[in-house]
Amino acid sequence: MNKLTHAVAIGLAGVMMMAGALMGTIGALPQSAEAADTDFAIWNPCWWQDNPWGRDDKAGSVNMVNPKDGASGQPVTSRVGLTFTDQVDLASVDLSTVIVRRRGALAPLPGRFSHQTGIVNFWPDAPLAPNAVYEVLVPAGGVRDYAGNATPTGFSSLFSTGGAIPYRMRFCSPSIKAFHALPTIIEGSMLSDAVAVLATLNVIAGELDR
Repeated sequence: MNKLTHAVAIGLAGVMMMAGALMGTIGALPQSAEAADTDFAIWNPCWWQDNPWGRDDKAGSVNMVNPKDGASGQPVTSRVGLTFTDQVDLASVDLSTVIVRRRGALAPLPGRFSHQTGIVNFWPDAPLAPNAVYEVLVPAGGVRDYAGNATPTGFSSLFSTGGAIPYRMRFCSPSIKAFHALPTIIEGSMLSDAVAVLATLNVIAGELDR
């Protein structure tokens, strides 16, 4: 057998081995998605271990907003744009899932929405108020993608049609940590001991709402 014939024979043998392995894998495929949960690791251990059927179970979230968070001096004719990390189902977008409102107000601004793939735009029905601060909110679990996955976390931002926006701070005060320790400290004690123990913690009640 010359070198060329030998090489061809080896190549054909490789092709036959690959075909046999492929047919074995196809023949071992589970017959339903339910069976895949138990049979999957057996018939194909090298495939997507966490999502064997390629189901879309990852929700999109906001990754950009315009006007950007903290922007000031915006025109009263401003529109609000949001981009998501996945395509958005416009049927899930309304005034309760994408909220644009004046800061301190409860009711959202009336307006209309449009979208393109992962972009959502909001047009207020009327011009914004001058020298006012507006907030943009996307509550968790509201906006959904085409697979039905809802946004996992909430989003918020501020912009102003006037001057600079005061800086927002959120912090955990020492009194909160001390107060949360109270149930552990008084465990097994008398109810009357709770008053004395609470007094020793020197909790400032005004800090507990932060």
